[in-house]
Amino acid sequence: MLKSALSELEIKFLLDSRDFFLGILDRNSNKFIFINQKGLDMFLLADLTAVNTFFTENTHRNASDIFDFKINVSKDLEFTKSDHSTFTGKYSFETLGENSSKVLIKIEDKSITDSLNEKLKDIEARTEAIVHYAALGIILVNEDRDIVFSNKHALELFDYKIEDLIGKSLDILIPDHLKERHKHLQSGYIAKPVSRPMGQGLALLAKKSDASLFPVEISLSFFESNNHKYFVAFISDVSQKKKSEELLLEKTKEIEKLNDFLESEVIKRTKDLNNTLSELEKSKIELEKALKKEIELGELKSRFVSMASHEFRTPLTTINSAASLIEKFPKSEDQNKRETYLYKIKLAVNNLTDILEEFLNVGKLEEGKIFSRIKAFDIKDLMDDLILDMTPFLKENQKIIFSFNGDKMVNSDNSLIRKIVINLLSNAIKFSNAGNNIYLNISYENKLEIEVIDEGIGISVDDQKHLFDRFFRGSNVLNIQGTGLGLHIVGRYTELLKGQVSIKSELEKGTKIKLIFPKGYE
Repeated sequence: MLKSALSELEIKFLLDSRDFFLGILDRNSNKFIFINQKGLDMFLLADLTAVNTFFTENTHRNASDIFDFKINVSKDLEFTKSDHSTFTGKYSFETLGENSSKVLIKIEDKSITDSLNEKLKDIEARTEAIVHYAALGIILVNEDRDIVFSNKHALELFDYKIEDLIGKSLDILIPDHLKERHKHLQSGYIAKPVSRPMGQGLALLAKKSDASLFPVEISLSFFESNNHKYFVAFISDVSQKKKSEELLLEKTKEIEKLNDFLESEVIKRTKDLNNTLSELEKSKIELEKALKKEIELGELKSRFVSMASHEFRTPLTTINSAASLIEKFPKSEDQNKRETYLYKIKLAVNNLTDILEEFLNVGKLEEGKIFSRIKAFDIKDLMDDLILDMTPFLKENQKIIFSFNGDKMVNSDNSLIRKIVINLLSNAIKFSNAGNNIYLNISYENKLEIEVIDEGIGISVDDQKHLFDRFFRGSNVLNIQGTGLGLHIVGRYTELLKGQVSIKSELEKGTKIKLIFPKGYE
């Protein structure tokens, strides 16, 4: 008896807690045996007796619709309250067990649910507006480093369309030279994520769709959903801030210069002090020059040692490996194998010889021991021979397409011209993919013009400023063998012949190097 009473109380509490009409109807008598409090309130009735009286006396739509159990589907109906006002409700019913006369009836006031839905839509719209039109770029990334969301401002910052960004790896927004380091840092962050606010003084760079870089500040956060981690980056373009800082620094320097000037004016008024300070200033300048040279020399030595150790290691490793393998084939029938490894040794030795020759040429150029020797020669024949020499170094399906225009006989240094063109063709072959064409164009009319054009990986705008520096190598070729001396030597040889060199290049679209030598000097 107590158990039955408790069950009824539990059922009543469960039904009364609902925010819509719930009633149990006995189909045999067409009377309600229970209605929750919300149901009584919905029809403005006091109790169960009033409900049954109201629905019995109410001969219009209420009774006929509620007691119609032909089709077990939900539908929208118009209901009348006890005060004769009406409302639209979503009506549904469910039989309580097989062959049972008891039916559970549910009625939801649509004006309330529609209002709640409208409010929910309004909240969602406001939230979406806040996210999409925020003055910060917002990028959402999953555990696999794939971009799963981007707001409008982020698309504008990186100059992407939404379909070109969603689903892509975060790497497309990371500068090429920082990708490996960023992967390492992000792996650590994914393992132990913490929120990181902006303004921590980190010098960060991001990459746009056109591969251009811009400075950013980034705030990081994270959350979990369905046992998956997601990471949110709030991104702010600080280009203008950097410009302001540079402008402030420039103004600060101007103020410092003005202070120096005022100080010098004061110094001039005291002759003895002026003379003393003048001598000290001279000493300071000389020391600064000496220190600057020492720093440059130290950096040059460091770059040379690093480059030389790397460039020598590869051919020396090849020689050592091939020599060791030759020892394993002492029999006469192994001659073909020995010749194969001997050929590899010769190639490696030639490679070392070329590297050493580059070093020696740089040394001679620095000491002024290389001079131009002008004489008449057939430049077309020279180029034909040179192309034959370069053919073995071409990658699969690479071609050197040679075109010539004008007079074949020129007055210049054929040795320097040959070395210049070999360097340029070597670079074009090295930094182009298999199947790419390389174009060598020679023209000699009013002036001697030499062009080498490739379809290779190209050179960034920033790297082009340093191409003719000793030991300089572009940021996108660090994994390709080279000394960083080729273009430096080309530039110096061009100077010896009173020529000019220009470069046009774009990443992944190739490079064009043009040399012009005046007719009066060749």
